[in-house]
Amino acid sequence: MIEKDIGFVLKRHDFRETSVIVNLFTLRHGRITGILKGFYTLKKEFSSPLTLFSLNEYVLYPKKREIWLVSYVDLIAAYEYLRRDREKANAAAVCFRLVEKGLPLWEMNPFLFSLLEQTLHSLRTHPGHKVIPAFVIQFLTHSGVQPELTSCIMCRTPLRGGMWFSIAKGGLICPGCVTAAPDARPMSRETVSSFLFLQRQDFPIALRLRMSMKSRDELDSVLSRFCGFHLGVDLFLRNRTAGVST
Repeated sequence: MIEKDIGFVLKRHDFRETSVIVNLFTLRHGRITGILKGFYTLKKEFSSPLTLFSLNEYVLYPKKREIWLVSYVDLIAAYEYLRRDREKANAAAVCFRLVEKGLPLWEMNPFLFSLLEQTLHSLRTHPGHKVIPAFVIQFLTHSGVQPELTSCIMCRTPLRGGMWFSIAKGGLICPGCVTAAPDARPMSRETVSSFLFLQRQDFPIALRLRMSMKSRDELDSVLSRFCGFHLGVDLFLRNRTAGVST
């Protein structure tokens, strides 16, 4: 069976002398791995350079095995501005790494596909330190692994006083349960409120959020450790250059 689809290039590497293997995130088939045989022989069917982050149209041969044949590719959008700005390219790489490592093969998710597309467009006008938290939080929410932030994850009581966040438990802990979660760390109300705002708002509106540097650093730390623990994905947020508060 032959099918057409569109998708982003998450990762690619050369295979033998003339072919390429790509990891794609597609609209109708989710994340897939494909091989383009004879890619470097200048075949007219391969009119896209398949650069990282690019959006392309493909002709696919879906199979039960892991690697699918791709017989045609045509460029839709290259997002060239990412290659002119290292900070924006690094931000896009964080988002793509989460999709590549955090989603199983062949699981269709149109919301996340649209989110990734909005993220790349947003990086044209917004700094990476604003875009990354919004993307990561909405990715977690719509991939079913979002942390619990509205009540204590252990006793389910509403949170009124101090709050602690447990990476291992996957959410906020109340004062009465904190001793049962050895990894729990205090979390400020500003960070909790910011997390909920980024989770609940449409992506363009979420980017309007203003955060203090302290809260931004706290949120980066929580997101990095949460994704590492629950998805096995190191976002490297703690190693990136801190952005200014805006």
